Amino acid sequence: MEITHNSFGKANPNNQEQEMPKNNLLQLLELGRIEDEIEIQKVSFSLRTLSAIELSAIYKEFGDALNEIENKKPEDAFVENNSNYLALSTAILSHAIMSVNGRPIEQFVESSDGEDIIALKKDIIANFQWPIIHRLMEFYNQMAIKANAGFGEELKK
Repeated sequence: MEITHNSFGKANPNNQEQEMPKNNLLQLLELGRIEDEIEIQKVSFSLRTLSAIELSAIYKEFGDALNEIENKKPEDAFVENNSNYLALSTAILSHAIMSVNGRPIEQFVESSDGEDIIALKKDIIANFQWPIIHRLMEFYNQMAIKANAGFGEELKK
């Protein structure tokens, strides 16, 4: 599995310092972002990690329900078909999924100009079969763990 990053090419597994030009806001905003693909039954999903503002919006939407979700293992949520876990998964994936088989997911349905793309993506993903959502969330969580593992060495210095 290859991890790529828009601004720098391949992710930096050896924690080598990368030079970033001063005043390049895009590179600063994408620092730590990971993109990767997973294939499920011959369908390719391209995902990315979320920004702090995207996660904040999701946390605001779910409020206290997150405490219940965070105290359960994903396997328990899968078995119990926990509606909070399913809604949270759909919200995260609506931001994280960039494309399906190389096409933006919102292109699979007709939409009107000005329609909220995230809401449209949520509606599409909510209609996926639960095992697909569960597998995509497992993959997203693995990506987030890898992204977090790439940082922290600078704190030890």
